[in-house]
Amino acid sequence: MPKPRSYFYLIDGLGPEKGEMIKRALGMVPDVRAIIVSVPHGVVEVRSLQNPITQVKMACEIAAITFRTQIKRRHLA
Repeated sequence: MPKPRSYFYLIDGLGPEKGEMIKRALGMVPDVRAIIVSVPHGVVEVRSLQNPITQVKMACEIAAITFRTQIKRRHLA
């Protein structure tokens, strides 16, 4: 069985309420194992079996916030 990987996304306009909306939307995706939202940094970490970029973009549309880009872990330091 494949091991889940972490994927990081930079999101504009991320707040506590919008973060919860993204968590609920991504929680319905079968490959997603965990969602971690960092509101102060505007970053969403998704632990998933595959890159869920399409689902993250749709979750951002649902939450009415702007998806900026996918980032690498080394850019978070």
